[in-house]
Amino acid sequence: MLDRDAQAPNSRLTQLSTRQPTPLSWPSSHERTLVYFFAPWCSVCRISMPGLTLLETDDQHLRVVAVALDWQDEQEVRQFISDTGFSGEVLLGTPETSAAWKISGYPSYYVVGKNGNILHADRGVSTPPGLWLRTHF
Repeated sequence: MLDRDAQAPNSRLTQLSTRQPTPLSWPSSHERTLVYFFAPWCSVCRISMPGLTLLETDDQHLRVVAVALDWQDEQEVRQFISDTGFSGEVLLGTPETSAAWKISGYPSYYVVGKNGNILHADRGVSTPPGLWLRTHF
């Protein structure tokens, strides 16, 4: 994992819903971005991902982005997202994405500040209240 206070990598990834290239870059128009890395075969991701929906906002405070890694095809990712009920932004990551963010297990997540500084990094299951606290303070 990248260390706290490290600079988050810039990326242009394909958005699952639109198939359009979407920036994951800094500085951001949001105060904070939660970047949640998951794999469609990850049972812990399946359990924890529905909690991300509780964090979604329409304001400029928080952007929630789920990034799929270690997927075989888009249909596998689509089925996983449908099964979990996650309704937010989903980007299709690549092996290069995984390497840039130093992902070594799933789920992994980062809270990134407006200018790209990593405010929090963790791996494993987290409760919605735990994620809310990490993204708001």
